[in-house]
Amino acid sequence: MERIPYNVEDYKYIDEKYYRGFEGEEEYVFFTFDEKGIRRGYGIWGGYLGAAVDGIKPESYGFAGLQLYYHVDMFNEELCPDDIYEFKYPEFVYRQLAAVDKSSLKFLPESAEVTDVLKEFFRNAAEAGKTVYALYI
Repeated sequence: MERIPYNVEDYKYIDEKYYRGFEGEEEYVFFTFDEKGIRRGYGIWGGYLGAAVDGIKPESYGFAGLQLYYHVDMFNEELCPDDIYEFKYPEFVYRQLAAVDKSSLKFLPESAEVTDVLKEFFRNAAEAGKTVYALYI
């Protein structure tokens, strides 16, 4: 993956609704690039994302997709240069999130809403043939 430079100005179109009130705590920014190269996506508090990931049932062979990123890959410097991770198959993550039983998540109702928002974000990216990126801050 080529290096994606970090510039605060690049993130002005990121919706921070699901991070507001948690400033200073862990944040995950999921984004795609629009047709003008502008980053668009969501900043999400780590607690909400963790609740959504906990709702994903592991594959028979172990972690995959969003679970793999959250539990393993985000700590791998080769896979996350500059702390940016690349989801090349957003349709897989969409299917993972679509199967989550939101009624059992921690931090309801916000974590259920975050699960739905991410599910639609990954679905839209898959339909548009876009890669989704994640930045851990």
